[in-house]
Amino acid sequence: MTGPVVHSHEAKVPHQSETMSVDFLIIQVLNSLQYASALFLLAAGLSLIYGVMRIVNMAHGSMYALGAYVTAWAVGTATGRVPVAVLFLLMPAGALVVAAAGMVMEPVLLRPLYKRTEEYVLLATFGTLLMLEDAMKFLWGGNPLSATTLWQSLGSANILGQRYPVYNILVFLIG
Repeated sequence: MTGPVVHSHEAKVPHQSETMSVDFLIIQVLNSLQYASALFLLAAGLSLIYGVMRIVNMAHGSMYALGAYVTAWAVGTATGRVPVAVLFLLMPAGALVVAAAGMVMEPVLLRPLYKRTEEYVLLATFGTLLMLEDAMKFLWGGNPLSATTLWQSLGSANILGQRYPVYNILVFLIG
């Protein structure tokens, strides 16, 4: 048995499943670009530290997490107390704390190990990783923190007929 005959003068109307799959593909491509950009930003910091200073920094991810926790805590604490526009001024809080931690970590912990083999630096930064994880768990507990007020306030944009968060677009553009 054959299917319905479609004459050449009849326009084929796309099925709902075809438009849904294209919509799904658009969103997945945008999500992939946003995720890849976030990973690139993290990897760029790691390669900069290793490439410039030749330090195998096992605590790099924990330093990143510390900055994220500080920013989320600062924004979460101020949410509802100040206008949303002021919350954006708290965004660099995490970066400033991590910069200060790095300014202490390099001369105190890493500089004395520069003339030794890389294993010493590896062990020292791994110990730092463990201490930072415990400190973050002690300060903020085991529950995740979020700064959703900020990215929700940015709203969403219309991209090829699909709504997509502006925050994700900004992460992609920064990356």
